[in-house]
Amino acid sequence: MANNPSVPPITLSSCNVELTNANPVTGIENIYLEQKSISRFRLYSFSQENSAVNLSIRAFDPNYSVTGLCTRPESEQTIDFSKVLPTSCNLQLLWEASDYIGNNSPNGCPTSFGGKVISSVTVSQNGIDSLDKIFAANGNLLFATPIECRRVDSIPEPSFTLGMLVIGVWGTNKTILRKHKQKSTVK
Repeated sequence: MANNPSVPPITLSSCNVELTNANPVTGIENIYLEQKSISRFRLYSFSQENSAVNLSIRAFDPNYSVTGLCTRPESEQTIDFSKVLPTSCNLQLLWEASDYIGNNSPNGCPTSFGGKVISSVTVSQNGIDSLDKIFAANGNLLFATPIECRRVDSIPEPSFTLGMLVIGVWGTNKTILRKHKQKSTVK
């Protein structure tokens, strides 16, 4: 980013959250992800089945302020579920050999401009590989973006668009790998 002043810095924070005004569901972990520099706030919900991790990503009612949630005391890291939008982006990652692999084809996830994003994701011990295909409302492919996330101190971002896509995928890595570690320990 320092080498390319046109790429804005992305500040990211995430934390485990409890949901209020929701039916209690066991086995779901909820993570709040805040991308402050672009004002993007999402609820990531993870659940685990035998050999899979289910991921659901949701936005919030635009009038509901969750800014700075992770800086609050842990007892105040709660989200009013009635303020979470019902539309979600869902992806199931299946355990295959040594990685979690999944895609959300053919339906993908809705975009704010009426199109969709179809993602193929592989989560390994060393990082995440993803291919996101962004389609217009008429079904035409606008572009496809391969994304590689590796554990390093800093990741240079060659473009604003790629940076936004990386952050969305990167936020899931920590929880998915922790779920796999817990599963491996139980065996």
